Amino acid sequence: MALKKISFAVFAASILTSSITQATNLAEKDNQIESMRQENILRSEQSGVSITQLEKSDVFQDKFYEFITHLESNNPDLISSAWVEPAPETKGYIRFVDDAPQDRKYPSVK
Repeated sequence: MALKKISFAVFAASILTSSITQATNLAEKDNQIESMRQENILRSEQSGVSITQLEKSDVFQDKFYEFITHLESNNPDLISSAWVEPAPETKGYIRFVDDAPQDRKYPSVK
């Protein structure tokens, strides 16, 4: 019976630790979101560009980076350079080592 009580106590402590970790992670994510919101407000005030445009640009830049990372990991000798226009633009460019390959399908970055 004592073993069952210890096992239950360990199990309960494990659940409690997991819950605390999840709560901490959520709090950190909330802090990051709030920090990004404050940064976007400041960027908007300084540039005269709407917060929505800045957020769209940030999302585009993140997706473009993911796309380039995927492309480079599958084709390491294909890309010479890649860059994006500064916010609030949503334009990205890829410079290939040779001519851009025509026979490959690339995911959309929308």
